[in-house]
Amino acid sequence: MLGKQLQRGMFAVSASTIGEADHLYLDFVGPDTFYGFLARHRGEFFRDEDFAMLYCRDNGRNSVPPSLLATTLLLQAHDRVSDAEAKARADYDTRWKVALGVEIDERPFATSSQCPSGRARCSFSGRS
Repeated sequence: MLGKQLQRGMFAVSASTIGEADHLYLDFVGPDTFYGFLARHRGEFFRDEDFAMLYCRDNGRNSVPPSLLATTLLLQAHDRVSDAEAKARADYDTRWKVALGVEIDERPFATSSQCPSGRARCSFSGRS
């Protein structure tokens, strides 16, 4: 099922959080950096509803929000890192946490296989 992020102010956050990293660390990361830009504009680029047709409406548990996956894919391509490194950065790198809109102590992906590059390759090739 489609997992969703909540919109709080100008920042999107996952349903279980209030966006601490966005508010407290945006100035530290730099609002004019790539990471700060994503923090401020990711909701304009990626909305969970835009991906709804790819998910079953009434079967299974909620997914990682697709807007979070899309933002992670963009960060991963920008920083040229593997899925495992993307997971580590999402878990521990303040710049990534601000860009993703997750709490400082949040670990958004249970495993590196939840990171999006493999899924993105399948999606873009027409396979699911």
